[in-house]
Amino acid sequence: MVLVVGVACGDGSDPTLGGTYRGQDLGGNPDFPAQWTLTLEQLADVGAPVSGSYSIQGIGLDNQGTVSGTFADPDLMLTLRPSDSSKCTYNLTATWSGRQIRATYLTSQCFVVAAGSVTLRK
Repeated sequence: MVLVVGVACGDGSDPTLGGTYRGQDLGGNPDFPAQWTLTLEQLADVGAPVSGSYSIQGIGLDNQGTVSGTFADPDLMLTLRPSDSSKCTYNLTATWSGRQIRATYLTSQCFVVAAGSVTLRK
């Protein structure tokens, strides 16, 4: 006789912050929304620094660079610094919920200041 037992845990969601998140800017041009990609690493527990990389692509928009910030579950504070110093820095105030990040942002250190929101999914 062979006994096979299967155990399912949770809903399949990833309970860690680290990973790659993708989404579209919810503001701006609705016909051609900017595509966001964040790859985050968190090397320790809640409250530890967050690092990673990002890319934001859209019509007339090509921005990538590094991510730094802090995570105090569920709150995220992130700064997206561009590789090209002539591009905008993005400051995000966000909430993390398993496989999703909902954020509002404000750009700084650039000619045109922009604000908006984005939802990113793992």
